[in-house]
Amino acid sequence: MNTTKKWSLVAVLCGLLTATLLTACGGGGSVWTEPNPSKGNTTNNGNEEVIPIEQTLTLKSDRPIIFDCWAFGVFTLYVNGVDKGSSYIASDERDSEEGNWIIPANTLKTYHFTTAPNQYSPSTPMELSLNFSFEAKDQRIEDPNKPFDLPLPVETTVTFTWQEKINKKVTREESKTIVLSKDNGWSYKSREYSTKSK
Repeated sequence: MNTTKKWSLVAVLCGLLTATLLTACGGGGSVWTEPNPSKGNTTNNGNEEVIPIEQTLTLKSDRPIIFDCWAFGVFTLYVNGVDKGSSYIASDERDSEEGNWIIPANTLKTYHFTTAPNQYSPSTPMELSLNFSFEAKDQRIEDPNKPFDLPLPVETTVTFTWQEKINKKVTREESKTIVLSKDNGWSYKSREYSTKSK
């Protein structure tokens, strides 16, 4: 094979390689456009706004209780109106009044969770899941008139209201009164309250 034929073959192969690369990389008719960062955060609702989700839990008991709350999502937590900070993905929030996890008797507590856009994936739909539990701090009390008798079982009554808001509108609400007694082991565990923007 002479030199001219070799160079012709090389030219044809280079042309084929170039055409293949252009096609594979989007050349030859297709146009690459950069994402537009000025569009803002969008959810799958078709609008350019993030739909906020709020869940509020309000509770009060006639005797001291031990309270535990677990939340999943990207949210900011307010307890009785005080900002407890932002959390990403999960939070195990225990009340820390006076160094323990006890909510005193006849004390109204409000836990307010508000979602925020995920900074790592702003177009992801908002999601928030919450469950909680409480148990009676005192399950038995001594009768002061009978100091040598065994302590008597004592009931604790807890009233709570859970509320969900999507885009500032109330969409679901539930209120319950629970009597913590020997029958239920002096404790209560909620179901999971889940919300996802659409």
